[in-house]
Amino acid sequence: HFVKDIELGWLAGNDSVIMLSPDMPNYLFTIGSVRLREKKVKLLSGIYKTLLVDISVKRKWGYFVKSFFVPVGVSVILSWMAFLIPPHHVTARVILGLGMLCSVVMLEIQAAGMTASVAYLTAGDLCGQLCDQRREEKWET
Repeated sequence: HFVKDIELGWLAGNDSVIMLSPDMPNYLFTIGSVRLREKKVKLLSGIYKTLLVDISVKRKWGYFVKSFFVPVGVSVILSWMAFLIPPHHVTARVILGLGMLCSVVMLEIQAAGMTASVAYLTAGDLCGQLCDQRREEKWET
């Protein structure tokens, strides 16, 4: 086919794209606007018309506060309790440290389940690993 033989276009205008489906999770984001565009692109083989969809989304912060920030804050406050426990109560300090380590691992698993799996390390992976490493160094000294 030649470039002039194929003409792309949105059939129903803005009604061409339906964003909300029953299986689409909507607790993380709200869809702000959907804008449909047509653009001509010049390539070596000719000028082609492309169809573009711009989707504006806003992150809902309440879910993340409830799922991540509150548990992290509680675990930080509980880890500070290790300083209140006398140094000769080693068992209590170890149990508290292991509990905090388990909570960090569970939060990492929860965060990993919500993100797309990629073949490289993300900032969240690095942060979680650094937190675990520092916690282990703290208990070894």
